[in-house]
Amino acid sequence: MNGEGAIEARGTDPVTTAASTMPHGPGARKLPPVLGRLVSGTFWMALRTPIQAVLSLWTIRLIIQAIDKDMGGAYAFAWGFGFFQMLFELGMSSALQRQVSENYTKGDRAGVDRSIACGMNFYAVMTVVQVAALMFVAYVLLPYSQFYGHDDQYRLIIKLLWLQAVTAPCYGLSAVVGSVLQAARRYDFLPRFELAVVVLRFALLWGGVNAGVDFFTIVVCQTLMQVGLTLGPSTWVMIRELGYLPHFRGAFRDDYRALMHVSFYMFMVQLSVVLSDKIDTTILGFALDDPGPANAVYWAVSKPFLQIRQTGWGLAYLVMPAVASLLAARD
Repeated sequence: MNGEGAIEARGTDPVTTAASTMPHGPGARKLPPVLGRLVSGTFWMALRTPIQAVLSLWTIRLIIQAIDKDMGGAYAFAWGFGFFQMLFELGMSSALQRQVSENYTKGDRAGVDRSIACGMNFYAVMTVVQVAALMFVAYVLLPYSQFYGHDDQYRLIIKLLWLQAVTAPCYGLSAVVGSVLQAARRYDFLPRFELAVVVLRFALLWGGVNAGVDFFTIVVCQTLMQVGLTLGPSTWVMIRELGYLPHFRGAFRDDYRALMHVSFYMFMVQLSVVLSDKIDTTILGFALDDPGPANAVYWAVSKPFLQIRQTGWGLAYLVMPAVASLLAARD
């Protein structure tokens, strides 16, 4: 491999890992210290968690104020199908973080490019599967749910399922871009924007409800803001500062095989989360005679606790690439 973009790791302090790597070659980049960035990222995530839990309680109140509890239950039912993302993802994001971090730390630019291609190809296929599943729910399963016959609720569910289908590609792209940023030890970059997303989503909801804006329009604005704020700056850093482009060509079969080994075990964990936390509103929508109010009540009780439980996932998202980077650097 040539020297372009090479990174030679040198850990000089086994306790603090404060020493960064030494640059090597004309295109080399110096890796920042792990623990400082990791602590900073953890701080922003820890700050986001209680804010998100508190705002979620107020969010539910505003939504019910805007569309009543029956429509609120329909909203919770439709948005609950977001578990498709976690289910079909098969633990790939964690495996991708590990592989990209190892290759980046070793200075293997070609390996990073192959990992990016692996992630882009996998998530392209996953997007097609997710969209097909959402359309299957909308036009095959939904007529058999207890929402059938409640025209307003039914229409809102269809719109929200379509919104999830249209934005499905964004999840895979964000996973790939996030993996590259984590490999470059930008652990505190995305958590800052995720905190901003939490606050701005609530601000858009509060302002829209009080201004009398159509509820679905508010949800679309929230989604567009979230996509723009999380993907825009991170993609800019990946391309302009780190020198990597999202692409689909160049991956080998061995690259996919290495990813699948880790992703299988992460998928088993994710499956347990889906079964315990994500699928409840779906079951209520098909089982109860009047699922709207029941879903609204369940959603109000469970959502703040779900936000707190997801903190563990967020910490794993930071720690796994950090550990992979340190192992690759033999630190």
